[in-house]
Amino acid sequence: MYKVVGVQDKSFSFAVEGSNQKRVVNGYQVHCTDDSNSKVDGVSVLNFFMSDAVCNRSNYNPKVGDCLDAICYNRFGKLDRVLPSFE
Repeated sequence: MYKVVGVQDKSFSFAVEGSNQKRVVNGYQVHCTDDSNSKVDGVSVLNFFMSDAVCNRSNYNPKVGDCLDAICYNRFGKLDRVLPSFE
């Protein structure tokens, strides 16, 4: 289980290949405690970028204090969805 300890609004843009347009991606930089790392004394933290598309797929917007059951990646290593804990 992961506990959200920080959330930062974030956006970036990149040029679309083959055109003069830029695409803007909005989302959140999420920081979570990671209790699965037994080699660390204290608390280890992981962070990941969660785009608005991932938020919509997961039906979840991150907030500090929330707990996550799983962070799911696709076979290419891209964040696919986040499964919040509803306790």
